[in-house]
Parts: sequence; C-alpha cells; structure tokens
Amino acid sequence: MKRITLPGSEAKGESETQAAGGGRFTADEWGALGEVAAWWRNRLASGDSAVPLESHFGGVDGRGTARTSGLTPALVTLARPLLPGRGAALLVVALGVPDPPVVGEVYSLVGLGHFYDAPGSGWLSRYATLGRAPASTTSTELRTAVVLGSGAPVIQLVGVAGLNIDWTVEVYRLEI
Repeated sequence: MKRITLPGSEAKGESETQAAGGGRFTADEWGALGEVAAWWRNRLASGDSAVPLESHFGGVDGRGTARTSGLTPALVTLARPLLPGRGAALLVVALGVPDPPVVGEVYSLVGLGHFYDAPGSGWLSRYATLGRAPASTTSTELRTAVVLGSGAPVIQLVGVAGLNIDWTVEVYRLEI
C-alpha cells in the first residue's frame, strides 16, 4: 500500500519525508490516487460507501431485496444490475424474516451462481445452494437464471410454503 501525503495535511512536527516532486504528485502517486477515486466511485454507485469492508473479496458488490410468497420464486432486486463481461461467479448470502414475524425464526441461504457465455449456446447460468438455516427447511433455495431475449442475469429465491419472507441479499462477484 502506497502512502500519499497531501500537501498541507501534515501536523507540525511530523518528520515525514517530502515528495520528490516539490509539491507535485509523481506519476505513480497519480496512479494510486486514480485507483482510490475509482474504488470510491464504485462504492458510491452501490450505495454502501459508509459500510466498512469486511470481505476478502473486496466488499459487497451488490445489495438487494426479495419477498417470497410460499414456494413461488421471487426475483432479487439489486441496486445495480448484474452485467458480466465474459462471465461471473457469484457468492450470494440471503437473510430472511417472515412477515408477520414468527418469534425466534429467521431464514438464511448461502449459494453460488455462475453466468458464462458458451460458444454456440449464448449465455448460460448454473447455481447451487450451499447452505440453509434452519437446515430442516429444505424448500428454501437460491437460483440464478438468464432472461430469454435480453440475456440479463438474475437471481431468484424460493421460500417456505405458507409463509411470506422478506429477504436481504448481498452478492460478492468475481468476473472472468
């Protein structure tokens, strides 16, 4: 990590070495500042700039919500659409609360989703639900799909029979 000291930002008495550029940024420092600015633009675009990064993936790439009603799959509405370039691998974490709330009952899902452009076939998706809690609720599921016509990638959740569940979803993305 490169430390860049902005002119006038040092407290009196600090013994920091001055930049070799005589108050001007070097090309290397401009590059580092450009990366920081790009990172903040991405955080602001995803609407979570105040949230600390806690992931080794580099932070949450997308946040969204869904409301399942029984076993009918519900689309996850994300703040930013999922637009893979050549392909994307997603780690999805979903936390659900029944409506009306049931004392002590919440639902969790963790899953993987892949989107990729297969030569001759177009965009394909694959998914796997890796974990659910409570484990006895086997109907909850995470799915990924590609919308026919537009080719847009989407995430869907399946809930529990007879329950409405409000889900909060976080997506971590690795693009290829």
